[in-house]
Order: sequence, then structure tokens, then C-alpha cells
Amino acid sequence: MPNPKDYLANVQFLLEALTYLPIQKIVTEQYPQGLGSTDKTLNPYLYNVPTYAKTQFNACIPEVLEHITDSIQHVVIIGTETSICVEQTAHQLLADYPKLQLNLIRDALIARNPIEHEWALNQLQADGATLLSSESFLYRLLADSTRPNFKAISRLVKKRHHQ
Repeated sequence: MPNPKDYLANVQFLLEALTYLPIQKIVTEQYPQGLGSTDKTLNPYLYNVPTYAKTQFNACIPEVLEHITDSIQHVVIIGTETSICVEQTAHQLLADYPKLQLNLIRDALIARNPIEHEWALNQLQADGATLLSSESFLYRLLADSTRPNFKAISRLVKKRHHQ
């Protein structure tokens, strides 16, 4: 996979920032018995986050879909294998939940094949998904510098750029 260290740093940054916001998180793991579990460096940001093992590529398993209620307006996808698991999950969400705003965090997505990664992102954007960077997504959620936790997230952004 290209730039796995950068990818992991981006995921850590985003998950840390999301600890300051009232965002429900769900983790799915593709066949963890064979492929391994979520990277342990992410554990501090995933405390008490429901984690579901799956064997199908699509993450829209019943345990995950139970979390999508009428009050959910946005779904955010980050993870590995953009052209497989992410693409299949996004396509099902777009088809089954047309009122949802589906956000794909471009710098927190990765695939082994960079060409297929780009093709998948282009197709998903054409199909209605919104592509954002982790920072753009966070500031879109905050919307205003007077919001609670703006300063905490702003500090994380500044720290990220000074490393």
C-alpha cells in the first residue's frame, strides 16, 4: 500500500479530533482472524466503539445497519481498500439511504493499487458521495469558531502541521 505511515497518521489525527465531537463511530474489520485486527495504535481513539468482524466486503452488515436511524444525516467512511470494501459499502449506502450525506475522507482512505483507489473515488463521487480531506470535514462539522471544542480541534490541526 502506498504511504501507509501517512495514511495511519491521518486516521489517528481524524479519530483524535472526533473525540471532541459528538460523533457516533463504528468499526468493521475484514476477516480479522486471517487479516488481523484494527491497528493497535488507534485503540486510544476507539475506546467503547462497537467493532464488528465481517467476511463480506461490504460493511453494511445487520449489526452496522442497526445504527443507521432516521436521525442520522451523515455517514463518514475511512479505511483500507478503497476499491473493494469502501466502494461496496458506499454504493450500498447511496442506494439504500438516498437521504444520507455520504462523506469519504480522502486522506484517510487507502488501497494497495493507487490506480484502482483513484478510479473508485472518482466513481463514488460521480455517484453522489462527497470527497473531503480530514481537515475540511472537521471544519465543516464545526461550521463556526464559536462552537464548543473548536479550539481543541484547531490545536490538533496546528500540531499536525508542525510535525
